[in-house]
Amino acid sequence: MPKIRHIDTKGLVQESGASVTFEQGQITRTLSHVAAELTLTSDGNATTTDTATSVLPLGSRVLGFKVEVIEAGAAASAISAVGHNGDPDAFIADAALNNNTLGTKVAHAATESTVLAAAQKIRVTHGSIANAAGNAGKVRVTVLVEQFS
Repeated sequence: MPKIRHIDTKGLVQESGASVTFEQGQITRTLSHVAAELTLTSDGNATTTDTATSVLPLGSRVLGFKVEVIEAGAAASAISAVGHNGDPDAFIADAALNNNTLGTKVAHAATESTVLAAAQKIRVTHGSIANAAGNAGKVRVTVLVEQFS
């Protein structure tokens, strides 16, 4: 998919890339996404947090998110929160999404007005998964990020 730029002096311009920018005078607003896939840890703890390697950029604001169970686990474990290292439930505090059933939750981020003061990694918190092989599910988290420059 091409990058789309809307420039007040040129109109619509397509380029290679994967974001949308609105350039008005001296200010640019960029909308992009960050995605991560995580295999939920089966360590038997009451609550486990799994952190992706995908980083949300410094100075960005998360507008919305989508969390998907893309590979069901063998044991039921509720995904309780989705957020980042600085605020583990920044996107949603009660996802009510089970890891042993394919499913999706899409919404506005709970703290969408918060601008990230530091680069943060996407984080998923879930209940206990039995400590046995094959019990962990796989989730994909995609977030819509807004930045100004």
